[in-house]
Amino acid sequence: MFAKTNKFKFLLSFTILFCLWGFFLQESVYSNNFLVYVGFLIILFLSIIVLMTKGQSVSRINKYVFMWLPYLLYTMAALLLQTDVERFSYWFVCFVIILVAQNEKISGKIPFKLFYYSGIVCLVGMWIQIIFPDFYNAYFLDIFNNSQTIKNWAQWGYGYAGFTCQLGMTSIILVYFEAYYLYKKQKQNKFLYSVMLLLIIISIFLTGKRILSLIAVAAPLVVYVLSDTNINRKRRNIIIGAIGIIFCFGIFLANLETLSTSRVFGRIANSFLGIQRGDDISSNRNELSALALEAFKQSPAFGVGVNQFRVVTGAYTDVHNSFLQVLCEQGVIGLLFLLIPMIRCYLKTVSVLKSNEYIAEKSVLKFSLFIQTVFILYSFTGNTIIDRHCFIIYFVSIGVLSDFISQKYRKEVNSR
Repeated sequence: MFAKTNKFKFLLSFTILFCLWGFFLQESVYSNNFLVYVGFLIILFLSIIVLMTKGQSVSRINKYVFMWLPYLLYTMAALLLQTDVERFSYWFVCFVIILVAQNEKISGKIPFKLFYYSGIVCLVGMWIQIIFPDFYNAYFLDIFNNSQTIKNWAQWGYGYAGFTCQLGMTSIILVYFEAYYLYKKQKQNKFLYSVMLLLIIISIFLTGKRILSLIAVAAPLVVYVLSDTNINRKRRNIIIGAIGIIFCFGIFLANLETLSTSRVFGRIANSFLGIQRGDDISSNRNELSALALEAFKQSPAFGVGVNQFRVVTGAYTDVHNSFLQVLCEQGVIGLLFLLIPMIRCYLKTVSVLKSNEYIAEKSVLKFSLFIQTVFILYSFTGNTIIDRHCFIIYFVSIGVLSDFISQKYRKEVNSR
């Protein structure tokens, strides 16, 4: 049966499912370290099989995949030296995805429905917690190991986690759900489509994750501005949108005190009030950044070692700024290995979208650009290089770009 299955599609499906919901094996009453080991070993095993069976047909590595090789190989080599098989598996699958995507039509193999159904589960969980808190506390809360923390978040107006164990996890799944809804969902009824999209964005705000809430609004605008080729329409809509955003922001600032008790905007309003008072609203992340910069001085060129920030500094968590994390752990060289392909791939995706080619597949490329935008923006305040549900999904989006570039090359070769 497995022999007849498209192995690359199966690898993508299992990996994305494990990325989004694998936390149940680590942070719930169903926690089982053995199953976690089985999970990442399956990813490693499948990646090796796909590389052996599909990788052989890759006759040419396009330059955008090639640019990623130094960072990926550097990271994987460091993890192997540390005998960290789990994290090696997660980075190895990223390598396999962008490599094999050159010769596979990845847009037809990405399990987009997984983002859809995952989003629905998170949406339902959040609103059950909000509307029926007693029911949620009685039947769902104790599933998670950090149940008291989840309860406190809701009671203090910090945010709602719903059916996951972390506000950030719920938020990022809803952001992926938004991406699916924007670029892959059929718009059969525009009114219901708009209402559902608004509900998704409101739900992201209700998680209390300030940056992801802002990104959920900003990323679609960025994709629209960078991909729309109709200049006159773009200018008109940008002006209208900018006026609307400025107007709404002005109302928001004028009513901070009132909105500070709001479930939707409470945490963001309190953040602005904190700025006005001169408070530190960074959740102690400024201290983490200072520790990262101090550790960076120990080895500026190559860093203190992959995943060694907490070991070296004694910090309770990671930096919450992926660029500083890479600078600290992999040095200036590692940061350049990361930034150069990241920026080049982003610009190339925009370039392809603005061209008149691949019209039939623009929605998939827009999905890719959306995910890249989210990843880059969230990297300034999140642990995107640490969290598998961030960096693996990002490399899936790079796989989409890799696929289209290789398609163009094959067309050029065949037309000669």
